[in-house]
Amino acid sequence: MPSKTIDLTAENLKRFGITSLTDSDANLAIALGGMYYGIKPLEMAAAYATFAHVGIYSKPYMIKTVKDAAGQVLYQHTPEQRQVIKPRTAQVMTQILLEVVRGGTGTGANISGNEAGKTGTTDDSGCLWFVGYNKKLSTTVWVGNNNNRPTYGYMGGRVGSSHLA
Repeated sequence: MPSKTIDLTAENLKRFGITSLTDSDANLAIALGGMYYGIKPLEMAAAYATFAHVGIYSKPYMIKTVKDAAGQVLYQHTPEQRQVIKPRTAQVMTQILLEVVRGGTGTGANISGNEAGKTGTTDDSGCLWFVGYNKKLSTTVWVGNNNNRPTYGYMGGRVGSSHLA
């Protein structure tokens, strides 16, 4: 039987747009990302963008505007947004994640000094992650092998293009 804390964790993940949760994910490993299907990179980027936007989650979308040859708007996307955490909580998270990039495991993403993010490496070194954002952009980078072979010798904050050849 899952604890109340694990149930609350799962509900919070859903509020942040994570859709891949299963009943088998209701265990302590969820705190470290130990989920059967994992999380889609697009969902991770959208979840982290919530911190940059003072706690407002925006559902990702592909097309913002469609115009005809004369410049008339044929379609304009209406963002699906909702407040999922308090603005102050989002600010504190950003301050913590700024330090990851400024002096922690994510220093390779420190371009302008305004980036925040989180690195991650699975326990078997099969997947390496970086999720980062600033006020205008949020992105997720995943590195791994499609045959589940480990990427020994690398961590989420220490992979460069020369390592991927």
